[in-house]
Amino acid sequence: MSSFEGKLVHGNGNHNILYEAISLDRFDGDNLKSSLYWLSHAHCDHMKGLESHELTKHLISNPGVKIYCTDITKKLLRHMKGYQHLHRHLVTLLIDEPTLVLIPVNDQSQGVCITLTAMSAGHCPGSAMLLIEGADGTVLYTGDFRLDKGAASLLPALHDSFGGVKKVDHLYCDTTFLTRKTMNIVSRAECEEEIVEQVKSHISRGNNYHVVLKTKAKLGYENVYRILYERFRMKTHVRTEDAEVYSGIPEINERFRMKTHVRTEDAEVYSGIPEINEIVTLDNRTQVHTCWRSVQGGGLQDKNAAGLVSHGGCDTLNRPGVEVKVIHLSTMWFALTENKHTSVKVDSDTVRCCYSFHSSYSEIEDFIRYINPCYAYPNVLPMDATMEQTQHLLNSFLSKRADDASPELCQTNSWKSVHEIDSWWIAEKRSTNNTGFSSPKKPKLENEDNGSEQSTPTGSREATPELSLWSDSSDLENETPADAD
Repeated sequence: MSSFEGKLVHGNGNHNILYEAISLDRFDGDNLKSSLYWLSHAHCDHMKGLESHELTKHLISNPGVKIYCTDITKKLLRHMKGYQHLHRHLVTLLIDEPTLVLIPVNDQSQGVCITLTAMSAGHCPGSAMLLIEGADGTVLYTGDFRLDKGAASLLPALHDSFGGVKKVDHLYCDTTFLTRKTMNIVSRAECEEEIVEQVKSHISRGNNYHVVLKTKAKLGYENVYRILYERFRMKTHVRTEDAEVYSGIPEINERFRMKTHVRTEDAEVYSGIPEINEIVTLDNRTQVHTCWRSVQGGGLQDKNAAGLVSHGGCDTLNRPGVEVKVIHLSTMWFALTENKHTSVKVDSDTVRCCYSFHSSYSEIEDFIRYINPCYAYPNVLPMDATMEQTQHLLNSFLSKRADDASPELCQTNSWKSVHEIDSWWIAEKRSTNNTGFSSPKKPKLENEDNGSEQSTPTGSREATPELSLWSDSSDLENETPADAD
């Protein structure tokens, strides 16, 4: 759960605010005075105040004030109840495309120019990190992210034309699992294979054997649906409201070819993403479902008035003779119990699988050591930790402790070559120079060749496997220790 309050506070005892006119992932309180907003993804803990009357009034009264996000996030919001009215105030950034933006400033008629670049975050559909370059230095805000070790070397916006890592002055990092209890978290690919085996072992027993995927969020599990369709040619049943959200996002249909039963309300959510309709369905006759939502109290199952087990999903799941297996996808339970397995059997018809949208301790450390910023700050308070302890850990990852860092150090900080981390980035299929990276793109002016309804062009980094589309509103991501079953 994000602890970030919207402003780029430069701690170190000074408590100065960088780019004071900008607010990131917060739209309430003092953030209502901002002239530019960034929404990293459509999860409720990053959308505080986004639906408020106060924000709407601020946007209408100040036409130059905009909310920046990715194209997928914009499309998701258009199909999410409570956010449709924001559509004309949203401006999209393409992944890895630097954009020159003029921030309106009350006391300066000319405003202030900065360069914004969105980068793949690997968290959920539409999620992205934001690189800010301007007079207050270079700032990288991750929002929520899940990147494998070495993945930072694949992010073009972090590198110059010679393959060197750009100097980052301030990093604001997702520290959800910056705890030694989650030193290593099983990769999503490994967990997806385990889910496939769990599903296969059950549905292969006959047509009356159904599987329910219990999820903590509406967004972020689409790759699971895709893989299940590829293996079993079976769609996943989703709720109608989820399907409607997906309906406006053509990009997802290009990536997914499976169908899973969702609830009617979920289907509405998905309706903004036409591609997802190839892998999810409202037809509850399929054997794979995610139409179920956690009952009050967070139990894996519930009992109805007659005392019989109720799975809380579609009628098919509660039909006599239907055998239901529940696969509970989570991370917090594994973290709290310090369980290192990919899956754990709860009983004869329930299993837990570790599936994380956030980077582990070792992945966060790898990311920070590669970038080697002058300063690093936590965006999230990890479980069983204080902000001071978390800050101390972040400082320990820097080549020079942030406590002792100075502007002079930042200016002379040596840059690592991408070659020090990985060489397999060379195999990336894109036009490159002899360094392995495309030459830096000239920042384009805001709205230059970028209509309000722009979509990501073919070949952009938005299509990078594992890094882009999954770049995670009510009921979207609330997996806190209190919710862990």
